[in-house]
Amino acid sequence: MLNRKLFGLSAMSALALMATACGNPAIDPNQTYTAKGVVADASGMPIQNAQVTFLKYYSDSRLLEPSLEQLFSEDATVNPPAGLGIEVVASGTTDANGEYKFEVLGEKLAQPGGYTTAEGLVEGASTLVVVKDPTDASDRTGVATYPKEFMRSDFIWDAGTLKMWDSGAEADVTGALTTGLVTLRWTKIERGNSMVKNTYRIWVGGDTGPALLILCSQGDELEGGCGQDPADATKLVRSISAFSLRTYYANADGSFDAYVMARGVQYRYASRFSVTNIPDLTDTRDPVGVEGIWAVGPTSDQELTGTPAVDGNPATRQEITNNATAIYAKLPLSVVTDAGVLNTLVKNAASGCLVLEFSATVFNDLAAAKNSSAGDWSKAGKFCGETGGRDEVSALAGFDTAASQGKTAGWMRLVAVPDSAGAVVEFQAVGEVAIYKARL
Repeated sequence: MLNRKLFGLSAMSALALMATACGNPAIDPNQTYTAKGVVADASGMPIQNAQVTFLKYYSDSRLLEPSLEQLFSEDATVNPPAGLGIEVVASGTTDANGEYKFEVLGEKLAQPGGYTTAEGLVEGASTLVVVKDPTDASDRTGVATYPKEFMRSDFIWDAGTLKMWDSGAEADVTGALTTGLVTLRWTKIERGNSMVKNTYRIWVGGDTGPALLILCSQGDELEGGCGQDPADATKLVRSISAFSLRTYYANADGSFDAYVMARGVQYRYASRFSVTNIPDLTDTRDPVGVEGIWAVGPTSDQELTGTPAVDGNPATRQEITNNATAIYAKLPLSVVTDAGVLNTLVKNAASGCLVLEFSATVFNDLAAAKNSSAGDWSKAGKFCGETGGRDEVSALAGFDTAASQGKTAGWMRLVAVPDSAGAVVEFQAVGEVAIYKARL
């Protein structure tokens, strides 16, 4: 996620580095530091024997941090993202009052390879506490703190009461055969008096293979948000293509796992969706016969027809060599019900989004499509952030087919846009451009 630029070390840059080092936390390696708190269920009742892990993490830049998927995996220290180190400082279980307490020497909190001052103080790593929900057999849900950095005179960290999240999360597949959608529904995190919107990260997948990750905050689903549940004001919803989930991410029998992670005001949470197998949708969709597909760059266009980008296998990738910021596809004028891009690499994906658009106009060629006006296109979805490994993106949309057959389209395009100021977002390799229509 970070591009490091090497440069000569002048006197001025040396002073800058010294200033940075002085700003980083310095701790006494021989001093005892304490992390403590209370673990409770959603109602506030203390939980006994909950597994608590005190972790430290570090990177050269001090800008990387573990995702909630990493923290709530079977072992958070295994296979962290490139450039990020994660270690267990201490672990244990809560007592009868739901309390935990870890006391460790500062040397255990030190940043590997960090600086040492003339006084013998060492650079401290970032720390956090992760609590696994003892009622969840998957061992992948619970509550985690935000990062904490101990300082020289800051010996005791009381993280307060870490309450589990009663998310009521449900993956509703009852409309899969009629609407073509799986509806993910969960209870909003309480914000108290905070005006900051909570953000959510949804993980969906089978026992093995790729996973679909969706990022959103409360807002319009079309704009990449989590929509308000029309039936319950306390809940949010996000709909995804049942066919795409069944085809690319679920197990062979239609079973899948799904989790929702949330960043609240005080703590971060992971909760498990209640799921039911997706019914067999084999006979409900057919591929749309793409007539042409291109990666469109600032000075040239790269032909993708007949390449791994459209070979029906998401595991193969076509390298993009023209700094493309858009993928255009010419379709026979038809109704599209499921569409998107799979297993694709996008430069700076963590700081960008893919916007999915359709046009009912049958442009004669790519030049006409590129020169069309904004009014010729309608937005069908927005997908932000990484959805797998580093810079990986899978952006899939499904359209409700209960009231109509989907989106009428002669052209489709996916446009890469920055979500953070200054980010350069470009396609690097395309796994599969997937476009389907309902079988009549």
